[in-house]
Amino acid sequence: MPLTGVYGKGGSGKNTIVTWLMVKYFLKLKKYVNFNLELPNTKKIDSMSLFELPETDEPIIVVWDEAYTEGLDNRDSMSLENRVQSYLLFQARKNNMSIISISQLNILDIRWRGLEQKTIICKDRPIYDKHFKDYKGDFKYAIFDGRRLKHYTLKYSEAKKVFRFFNTKQKILPKNFQQIKDKIRLQDPKERLKYIDSIADRIRKEYNLEKITHDAVRNAMLELE
Repeated sequence: MPLTGVYGKGGSGKNTIVTWLMVKYFLKLKKYVNFNLELPNTKKIDSMSLFELPETDEPIIVVWDEAYTEGLDNRDSMSLENRVQSYLLFQARKNNMSIISISQLNILDIRWRGLEQKTIICKDRPIYDKHFKDYKGDFKYAIFDGRRLKHYTLKYSEAKKVFRFFNTKQKILPKNFQQIKDKIRLQDPKERLKYIDSIADRIRKEYNLEKITHDAVRNAMLELE
């Protein structure tokens, strides 16, 4: 199954069902993930590093939590990151790689969703009970394999056994999150002027420019990245 999509709102049990499946069926297989998952044979990795893995005849599981952060957001269709993920998926079968993407509903690129062979919908579930403590009700799922729709219940008593392997509070941010923050900050003219002044100060300190020319400043900025 090269691609399985797992969708649902916060607290609906997306990471829970994936971790439970890893423990029950795939514990001995090599697993590559983009979040902290404390299981045997599991390594945290980014998408570009997957292309550097040696070829193997052994099956591999890849799990992308908050998959839109890996360039799969439908608003970034045809971006470089999006295309990289498409290449990865197209080559997955050749590399004995099964990919599980975890995301909120309707946010992933439509082409990626169109290639799913299995879809798991996590049904809405309260996060807290009436006493504002963690809700201890069962997790309910709808699973579609392209032909049939099945409904499945994961008992809370079973689910809680895997909670210790992952952190639901972990934040997974896009790789270019700092760049996005900087762009928003620089929309303020005062912040933009401060940013320009800081670059000018670095050029003055690190480069002895005989003449202040466009090319000289441009080259200095390139070297300063």
